[in-house]
Amino acid sequence: MDQAIVSGSNFLTGILVARFLGIESFGVYTLLWAVVIFVLSIQMSVISQPMMTIAPKQPVEYESKYYGAVITNQLVFSFISSFLLWLSVFVVAKNNPEWGLLNLAIPLAFSSFFFQNQDFVRRFFFVRKKTLLSISSDSIGYFGRLVLIIIFFQYFYLDVEVVLWIITASSAIAIFPVILSTSQYSFNFRESYEVFKRHWILVTPIIF
Repeated sequence: MDQAIVSGSNFLTGILVARFLGIESFGVYTLLWAVVIFVLSIQMSVISQPMMTIAPKQPVEYESKYYGAVITNQLVFSFISSFLLWLSVFVVAKNNPEWGLLNLAIPLAFSSFFFQNQDFVRRFFFVRKKTLLSISSDSIGYFGRLVLIIIFFQYFYLDVEVVLWIITASSAIAIFPVILSTSQYSFNFRESYEVFKRHWILVTPIIF
């Protein structure tokens, strides 16, 4: 059910954006979003997928530390990757002003940050056996995105920048459930580093 929500909403989002923005703007959006998906694939490889393998094996007394470390690593990765994404687009836009990308650097970085954190949240809750929270988070994020795109097209203004801000807003709202539940986890940077090394050892054979 959750995958149907995600896949179906992504499909409809692509259709609506193509219909509302036109071919040229949709092409710009597609190229930029491909970069976000690439960043997400790295995040999944080094954080989400190892978590889904390792987390169920953790002793109950260690769960709080482990999940706190994973959340910390996710936040650090998303901050760094989003900053690098902003910097890359900014540099390209400055060197190629005719491409008109300068105003897209910030919304792209924000949309990448919140989109990958929302994806992390859905997998995090599945691992924690809180399926309803995962489905609720995705329903809010993905259906909310569709509704906002339609509303902005009908009543306001819609371009690539606005679409990126819509993705940012809908994804940000969708991650609130995990923010409200973080009080039950223990956060420690040394523990986060140890968990990162453990994840890296697990994922290294897959990458290399």
